[in-house]
Amino acid sequence: RNEFSINKFWFRKVDGYVVDKHLGFNVIPPTVERTVNLHGEETVGSIQLFIPRKQAVPFSQLHESVKKNAERTLDWMKIAIIDYLINNADRKDDNLLASPDGQNVIAIDHGCSFCKMNESDIMGPRKTMRGRKIPDELLLLLESLLGNVDELEGNLHEEVQFRMSLPGEGIREKIMKMFSARVFQ
Repeated sequence: RNEFSINKFWFRKVDGYVVDKHLGFNVIPPTVERTVNLHGEETVGSIQLFIPRKQAVPFSQLHESVKKNAERTLDWMKIAIIDYLINNADRKDDNLLASPDGQNVIAIDHGCSFCKMNESDIMGPRKTMRGRKIPDELLLLLESLLGNVDELEGNLHEEVQFRMSLPGEGIREKIMKMFSARVFQ
């Protein structure tokens, strides 16, 4: 799929963080655009805040009981919402970090976001939360974003803005769908 070209990953990673920042969820480490000189050539990419191993370990390395604890946290639910809003097609365990006790979960690697998805692309928090009731405190955070969706979408890269303009893909439309159903999508 052309949408998964490595040249398109960097701005999707940045835009994933932009969405998280607008929501106030704080489950994606700061991720910004950078231009660097690579082998004598200016190259644009992204850089993300490094999370030391003593603070978070790959989700795949957690004991099963700690994973179950993590899957009950508000962070897990927030990641399920973000992954729905940005069409994250790559939320496998290796793209999640968690505190050793599982109480905090961090989402990394959003390169395969803002693209067309198949049902089989839904994984991780979004898959486990799908159909469950969204807690009121998260619905309130989503409601507060509704008034700022235009500003949010204006801060996204051009190709991502185009994807958001397609029927069924816009953040406002997806938030309204969650409000209407009151369940994770």
